[in-house]
Amino acid sequence: MVRCLKGGLLSSLGAFLIQAVTMVTVARAQDNTISYTGLCGPTACCQSQENEYVRLQDMMVLLVRQVALLQHALGADPDFYWDLSGGCSITDRQRAPCTDMCSSNTIYANVGLRPGRASGVLQTIPGPDGRHCAVSLTASLKQSIDLGNFRATCISHHGLCGQTGFTVSVWLKIPKEANNGRVYLLSSGGQTGSARGFSVYATGNQYSYTPSNKFVLTVYLKHKDLAWRVDTSEVPDNTWFHLAFTWTRALGTRVYVNGNLVGQGFGRPTGFSQNHGNTNLVLGRSNQKEQFHATAAFSNLKIFTRELTASHIALLHEEINAIGVGSRDF
Repeated sequence: MVRCLKGGLLSSLGAFLIQAVTMVTVARAQDNTISYTGLCGPTACCQSQENEYVRLQDMMVLLVRQVALLQHALGADPDFYWDLSGGCSITDRQRAPCTDMCSSNTIYANVGLRPGRASGVLQTIPGPDGRHCAVSLTASLKQSIDLGNFRATCISHHGLCGQTGFTVSVWLKIPKEANNGRVYLLSSGGQTGSARGFSVYATGNQYSYTPSNKFVLTVYLKHKDLAWRVDTSEVPDNTWFHLAFTWTRALGTRVYVNGNLVGQGFGRPTGFSQNHGNTNLVLGRSNQKEQFHATAAFSNLKIFTRELTASHIALLHEEINAIGVGSRDF
């Protein structure tokens, strides 16, 4: 039988575990199989310590999760990031209560030095974390956001990162009844035969080819004479949700909703090779022309010039609610 540990030694062990947990990786954060059963004999003293070990185990899991989020935030920064809060600068992130965005119509960039411009003064609403604001676009007012020209980047030219891939992560709130027919949420050129790039669009029940008259969200990518497409109807109505998609030449496209994989697409021949035109990244409409406007709210758009893993995307979904991570002020 193992001798009962004194309270001071147990506290030291707890401190050691808390210190050691900072060395644990994201993979360990997902491993909750540690067991302390059998460390003590069947005495009241050791049974109490057994319970304490279980409590420390639970603490470890929580701490590892937070450390993993911190590691993610510090060591896996996006190449481009817009929090889309409607503030006038990176130090002016809008907080609730929300009204209108900055009167300059500028969309500042948190990472990547790529400020954009709104088509007018947009309304803002409480974002997915409930504390910061998020820009809201209205189709009837033909509102949109142009984040600038991304020619010669893998945002509009996927071949430039064919080996490493890329990832797009964004929070969306889409009222389905306000979006009949086809509307574009994000576009870097993938919707037109005269351009490469990607597009994210929604199709309402106006179109007879939508399955069971459902509201369908489509992620569509094109490069030269190939196209990748994933459709999903797993889209909540008028509720914030996290959308992410990845692409590599070898593995194709994977689409995630709220951290869960909902579909995968592989390249299919289009029969013709696309030109490299229409290379602006636009939110709320097609980047080709002023049409197919969407009514939706947007928050925390991040683009990585590499394919993120499924566990990393799950963290992107979770970080919005983590204290000081994802929803932090910059």
